Formats: sequence, structure tokens, C-alpha cells
Amino acid sequence: MKRSIAVILTLVMCLSLIGCGGVPDGMSKSAYEIGVKALKITDQYIDADISADEAHAKLSDLSDRIDSLPYSTENIKDRMVGIYIDSISYELIRFQMDYSSIVEDRDKLANVLGR
Repeated sequence: MKRSIAVILTLVMCLSLIGCGGVPDGMSKSAYEIGVKALKITDQYIDADISADEAHAKLSDLSDRIDSLPYSTENIKDRMVGIYIDSISYELIRFQMDYSSIVEDRDKLANVLGR
């Protein structure tokens, strides 16, 4: 009996953790997903898994996708995600060997995404 209760409580705790996080208030699900992809691309560049040119191309594509989202005052953070993606993309071309500004904007994007 105790074992069954312990298993049930463990499952409830795991499910409650899954419910935490997610899309922040003021952000559309689409912008959140695009932002998460941008974080992954930036991390791949920082880890030297992809080149600056490849990261720039992928981030430019994501920037176009976020720009195509409908504007809404309810989703004001969508534009913040786009700004940080554009900034990282620009820094990849301008400061290829200076990771500090890229990492700084990557962390700002992660903060907006709640990660």
C-alpha cells in the first residue's frame, strides 16, 4: 500500500513539473518555438558544431518566420524574441571571434523565453 502511494505521488510530482514553464505570458506559442530553435542554433555555434555562416543563415530564416507572425499587443514579447534573434545574427557576421556579445544576447533571449 505504501509503495503504491509513493508511486502515485511520484507520478503526480513529475506531471506537475511538466506543467511548469512553457510559453511565457505575452508570447505566442509560435514565437516561443522559434526562440527555442534560435537558442539551439546559437548554442551549436558557441560549441563550434556549426559555422558562423551556417548559424547566420539559420537565424535569418527564423527571423523571417517571426516577422511573418501577426502583430498583437497581447503577444508583445514576440517582437523581443525577433530583436534578439536579429541581434545574434548580426553579431555572428560582425564579431565572429568575439563570443561575449553573442553569449550576452543569447542569455537575454533565454531570459525572455523563461529558460
